[in-house]
Amino acid sequence: MNSTDNVVSFETDALVVGVHSGEDGLRLAPGAEGLDDALNGKLAATLDAMGVKGRSGEIAKVPTFGALAAPLLVVVGLGDAPGDGAGYD
Repeated sequence: MNSTDNVVSFETDALVVGVHSGEDGLRLAPGAEGLDDALNGKLAATLDAMGVKGRSGEIAKVPTFGALAAPLLVVVGLGDAPGDGAGYD
């Protein structure tokens, strides 16, 4: 599986997605758009309600309630998002 595959239908025990902390709150890392869409655009709001901040090393588990083929979404905090124009190492 690579980053261009449709992770929504990928059958596995859990999917892992990264989130960043930011001045305006939690930000989903690139590639999380399809997961957020499958969860009706409520992933960030759900994580915020759980108190997830996106700090480096932070981990949270979110059940998908059948919205994804995987029953569990594991969210990993990545810390501050790279600045505009900066890439991921």
